[in-house]
Amino acid sequence: MAILLPVVILSALLFAALWGMVTGGTLTTALIQIRYLYLMPLWAFVGFTVIRDKAFFERLFFWLAVTVVLKSIQGLFIWVTNRGYFAQYEYLYDHFFSAYATTSVFLMGYYFYKHKALHMRLLNGFGLVVTLAVLALNDRRTSYAAVIFALISLLFLLPPALHKRYRRVLIVLGLSFGTFSVVTWPLPIGTGAVIRSLQDDPTKGPSYRDLENGNIMREVSRNPLTGMGFGHEFDEFYPMPSVAAVYPRYKMIPHNVFLATWCYGGPLTMAGLSLYFVFLLSTAGRLVSAEGMQGLRLVGVLCLVYFMQYFSYVFGDLGLQVNRLELLGGLFIGAAFRLLSQRQLENRQW
Repeated sequence: MAILLPVVILSALLFAALWGMVTGGTLTTALIQIRYLYLMPLWAFVGFTVIRDKAFFERLFFWLAVTVVLKSIQGLFIWVTNRGYFAQYEYLYDHFFSAYATTSVFLMGYYFYKHKALHMRLLNGFGLVVTLAVLALNDRRTSYAAVIFALISLLFLLPPALHKRYRRVLIVLGLSFGTFSVVTWPLPIGTGAVIRSLQDDPTKGPSYRDLENGNIMREVSRNPLTGMGFGHEFDEFYPMPSVAAVYPRYKMIPHNVFLATWCYGGPLTMAGLSLYFVFLLSTAGRLVSAEGMQGLRLVGVLCLVYFMQYFSYVFGDLGLQVNRLELLGGLFIGAAFRLLSQRQLENRQW
């Protein structure tokens, strides 16, 4: 699988790019569309080669959390000192900051629970408070959905022994979340506000994303086997609000990257991208759930949380157009695959 994935992805990209040139696409547009897809195998190779053990991997997560806390402090300072200049704001940082911040929250939560020393609890508690505050101000529904799916996955992946050990914690967290949801449901914050924000207002007509997805699916229906080929822009069969002033490439790179790879690269490219995420999530899941993985479960949980964030952004919010998001995903999967393979080899030798 580790060798097959790069071959499938790169072969599909090459074919789709050549097909796009043959059918009248432009090389500049094609390079913009695939600029990060072909870097997936490279970052995975770097992670596999450089991050050689669990201690190195955990240090990487630690420094990610430190960086996130520092950026969160900066963000809160900017929000406090500048909030009067804006009537409203869409997000505090960029969209993708929430993916790194969410992963860091899980790590700091683990440290807060594990370390009994007062200074460690104060440090991690402070980090949790400022990071959660910035997550709320950044308000990315894509990230919220990924957290929910990650938690549901962990309920099924964690071994029964860990379920028993942390049963009280899980019950308390579940009851706390339920109480919080009930109390804040009618308010403009909380679970109810998030769910209401996902619902379309029927009086306003189709949303931008619905129109965009409709246009992409129309292109898929016209070229179901080969795709349009990279180098083209999709046609607006369903007219969309113009966002060219803030996002001039909106017809080159739609928000849903899975549909975009189907539209431009055909089913083979979409299959390669789908296999990549199956590989990411299954590798992290095996670190969490497989027997003989003691000491690696924290790494597995953090990888699973991040990979779910990565998947959610690729599915709904331009996730392959941000090098930081893909770089971390590649480093994490390369290192996770190495740790999993090493542990499996050690278990067989014993």
